[in-house]
Amino acid sequence: LGHSDQPVLAWLDGIPAQGMLAGIAGAMGLLSVAGPSTFVRCYLAIVGSAVGGLMVGACASYFSGFSGSPFWIDGVRSILSGRGSIVEYLLWFTLLVLGFLRWLTGWECGLYAVVDEVEMGEGGVVTVLHKPLLTGHSEAGAALPPPPGPPPVARAV
Repeated sequence: LGHSDQPVLAWLDGIPAQGMLAGIAGAMGLLSVAGPSTFVRCYLAIVGSAVGGLMVGACASYFSGFSGSPFWIDGVRSILSGRGSIVEYLLWFTLLVLGFLRWLTGWECGLYAVVDEVEMGEGGVVTVLHKPLLTGHSEAGAALPPPPGPPPVARAV
């Protein structure tokens, strides 16, 4: 039962109230799916940042050779078992904190840009366009042709 070579597992095994630990983990898992949206959003921000940071830490372990294994998953295992390097743990913790702070402050960042607003001029014309989207309608207020009507219905005689 002992995990003397894995400090994190040994620490978890040393907690005397294993039933309470299991109950808390089960309640958090249940609330993460069926709980109030405020809890779910916070939970997803923390868990998502923790998993993302773990992936980056394991990537650093793989490319630096800290884990001593040619497999990326062994880097994950070494970090989770408490045998990772300080660099891996700093990467993991830094990304966890940054992800949580991003959620907490509502700061949006990303590798792409999205236009949230479109500027409209008088008469409902989009003002940021440099040329018309439809050919033959170069004037801003030109009326568009009406859409085609429905297809004729064949009637039995």
